[in-house]
Amino acid sequence: MTSPRNVLRVLLATACVVSLLALATPATAKIDRSIEKWWQYDLGVWKHGFSHHKGLVETHDRWHRKHRDASDRRHQGFHKDLAREHRRMHFHEALRKDVGDATWYDGDGAPGACGKGLHGIYIAHKTWPCGSLVSIKSGNDYLLAKVADRGPYGEGRIVDLSPKAFKKLAALSQGVIQNVRAYRLEK
Repeated sequence: MTSPRNVLRVLLATACVVSLLALATPATAKIDRSIEKWWQYDLGVWKHGFSHHKGLVETHDRWHRKHRDASDRRHQGFHKDLAREHRRMHFHEALRKDVGDATWYDGDGAPGACGKGLHGIYIAHKTWPCGSLVSIKSGNDYLLAKVADRGPYGEGRIVDLSPKAFKKLAALSQGVIQNVRAYRLEK
């Protein structure tokens, strides 16, 4: 027979786990700019927590089965480790960097120099390989896009953005975004 004290312990432990899972899974996609190289993470890292990854949930559950009497401090430390692993899964290493101006052009529907039709969010770069994942950073904003075309050809310009991509960083009426940083990434 289970004692009332053990039932209370189980209920408190369950409430603690549920609370920590709720904290680890943000409801909104808010970028944590305190994390070093935050612009090298795909957007999924800001939209959900470790509880959206089956392997991390299994690790979480296994740890809790083995550490039923863990202190709150140790428990919170483990959850921080899971959050770091979640971020690692969404991180992309920077292979190259370009700094200069970004412009926009509307190639939607046309075939790009890389052999595929241009749709949605895409970029043109002079030399980076077709299909390369690129993080474009302007001030405190960034976007991820793939190279689908060649260009730009104006002086000081390092990248051409699709209208959809450009609007994530500035208004189309601006025409040029100065001093952007483009990072060619690899997962």
